[in-house]
Amino acid sequence: MLTVRLLGSFDVRRDGQPIELGSRKAQSLFAYLILSAGVECRREKLAGLFWPEADERLARKRLRHTLWQLRRKIGEAYFRANRIAIAFDETAPYRLDVSILQGAVRDEGPADALLPILTAYRGDLLPGFYDEWVLRVRRNLRLAYEQQMALLLKRLQAEGRWREMKSAAAAWLAHDELAEPAYRALMTAHSRLGANASFVEAFHACRAALRDGLD
Repeated sequence: MLTVRLLGSFDVRRDGQPIELGSRKAQSLFAYLILSAGVECRREKLAGLFWPEADERLARKRLRHTLWQLRRKIGEAYFRANRIAIAFDETAPYRLDVSILQGAVRDEGPADALLPILTAYRGDLLPGFYDEWVLRVRRNLRLAYEQQMALLLKRLQAEGRWREMKSAAAAWLAHDELAEPAYRALMTAHSRLGANASFVEAFHACRAALRDGLD
C-alpha cells in the first residue's frame, strides 16, 4: 500500500517504509500526477509545465528521466505511460490525505463523517513549493478545509458535543488564527460547558487576532 501525505509536508511511504524521491522536480511531478489520478496528462504539457526554461527536446528528455526515477522508486504499477501521455493509476492501492478534503461537502449527515478532517489536514498543500499550479490547488484545498470545518462545527453544535466542538475549533485556529467562525464556535463551546473565564479569553484572543491581522 502506498501512503502519500501532501498536506503540511511531503511524505511518501510504501508498506510503512519511507520513499525518498530526491529532486524537487520528482516530488512536484509525482504530486501533480497523483492529484490528477486517472487523468492522462500529455507529455508536452508536463514538459512545458515543469521545465519551462528548456527547449521542447530537452524538456521531454528531463521528463522521461524524472518519470523513470518515479517508476523505479515507487513502482511500475502506479503509472500508466505511453508516447503521448502519462497518468497515475487510480486503480493501484494507495491512500492520499488530500482525498478526504476533495470529497463533496453535504449539508446533512452526522458529525462523525467529517471527523477524519482533523487528522488529515496537517497544513497547506506542499509547503515550500511555489509553482503556479501548486498555489492554485493550495487555495482550493484551503477553501475546502474551511468549508468542511465550518460544517463539522455546525454538526457538533447541533448534536451538543461541546468538548469535541471546542477541540475542533482549536484545531482550525492552529492552522488559521484569523478564522472567525472557529472563534465563535470556541466561545459557544466554552459557554455551554460553563467555562466563563475561557469564554472571555477566547473573545479577547479573537478581537486581538482580527485587529492585528485585518486592522
